[in-house]
Amino acid sequence: MRLGDLADRLGLPLIGDAATEITGVAGIREAVAGDLTFLGNAKYDPFLATTAASAVIMTEARPGCRAAILISPEPRLAFLAALKLFEAKLAKL
Repeated sequence: MRLGDLADRLGLPLIGDAATEITGVAGIREAVAGDLTFLGNAKYDPFLATTAASAVIMTEARPGCRAAILISPEPRLAFLAALKLFEAKLAKL
């Protein structure tokens, strides 16, 4: 799913390349290229510099984040909504 389409479906503003292909979801430490992750707690800020995720859901842009960003006041809830979208997509396969 393209990141721009995902942002639209979640109703979230996007900072980054809308054409980025998102193929899965993962935790910030486990994420690989193509994954969407989230940052819901400032203690995980250091992982922004090392995550391989293609996109991160967070409350605001933060220094050190190399991935595209989806802005949400509730990153954890937005991540759960994204997870449901991917579950529904997999169920159709």
